[in-house]
Amino acid sequence: MKRVYVAGPMSAGDKAFNIRNAMKTAAELMEAGYAVYLPHLSHFMQMSFPQPYERWLAMDLEWLKVCDAFIRLPGVSRGADKEEVWAKGLGLPVYRSVADLLWADSKPDISGPVREAMENIGAKFDAIMNPVQVYGPHDWVRLNGTPLSTTVPEQFAHSWKCRFCGETAVIYGAPGPPSMDNCPKNLLVLGHDS
Repeated sequence: MKRVYVAGPMSAGDKAFNIRNAMKTAAELMEAGYAVYLPHLSHFMQMSFPQPYERWLAMDLEWLKVCDAFIRLPGVSRGADKEEVWAKGLGLPVYRSVADLLWADSKPDISGPVREAMENIGAKFDAIMNPVQVYGPHDWVRLNGTPLSTTVPEQFAHSWKCRFCGETAVIYGAPGPPSMDNCPKNLLVLGHDS
């Protein structure tokens, strides 16, 4: 039986409404076959046997450690906010309603080749929808080679132009192209798995 921790407002606003709302949620979960921990029930013990707030939170954390899921009911609650942080820290799935939990639990457990195929399709879809943009190098084209002096003809000034951005460069001496720095116009779009 899956154990579910239900957190939500208790003392902020209408206390009776908040506790009833939490109890209604717990009843729905119990009806669906879950074991529920409901910290709101401590309200009734607190009326007869008062405890410090910190003690209740410490006890709630101990119960949270053995739960399988966490539901955070809507509304302002400092305690429920702390409990949600703890739940996430413990790696528990956090849901906003009973319907969300029931839907998540109703999904079939897919394994083997079917899961692998679905993950591959998902990865390809992700690569299409969220491409990685990379800028490639300048694509230099030599425009000309002009001698610098008539006495030493092997010394040339080579003019180059990038086909993508139009940047020009002059290289003196060696006939090789300018740097292979990334060109701001040579955009390569790659998928995540490229």
